[in-house]
Amino acid sequence: MEGGGVDSAGQGDPQAAPGWYPDPRGSGNLFYWDGLKWTGDVHSPPGSPGAPASTATSRSSGRPRKFVIGGGIALAISPFLPWVKVILLGNLSLFQLFDAAGRSSGLAWAAVLAGAGAAFFAFRERKPTTVRAVGLSIGLLGGLLAVYALADLRSDIRDANGLATIGIGPYVAVAGCVAMVAGAIMSKSSSRPG
Repeated sequence: MEGGGVDSAGQGDPQAAPGWYPDPRGSGNLFYWDGLKWTGDVHSPPGSPGAPASTATSRSSGRPRKFVIGGGIALAISPFLPWVKVILLGNLSLFQLFDAAGRSSGLAWAAVLAGAGAAFFAFRERKPTTVRAVGLSIGLLGGLLAVYALADLRSDIRDANGLATIGIGPYVAVAGCVAMVAGAIMSKSSSRPG
């Protein structure tokens, strides 16, 4: 027996546990034994150069990172975009809204830093678990805060008697957070072997 479940003729060993086993013919690929028969599933071991399966894995793991990076950038720029359009006054960013209300703009800067940090970590980090953790934590927390801010703005604008409308900023913040969470979920599914 070679490879823990394959003999030189390619026949399965009924005593072998289900799992991935190396090709005894030396191709470098792994084949899946389900405990009764070979399933036909084949993939290259991680890190093997030029293997089509590992190329597909790196391509699929790149897309989740792009979602987290793009979502982080969207969250980081959203406070600078118009959050409220006021007739005769113009557009107000989140910073201007906080300033007009006499409140600190700390939450706006927190969104900028959190989004930029998420984009930076997802860009630099190659481990799907780290990208997933960053995307989920910042995406969920930022998303909850952005949805709360959007609901609060809608309530305030209803009281403005048509003199104000919601701008694009809160929608960009929510979309960025949704993209980060989606990237984190995609990262989890693309990191599974097979």
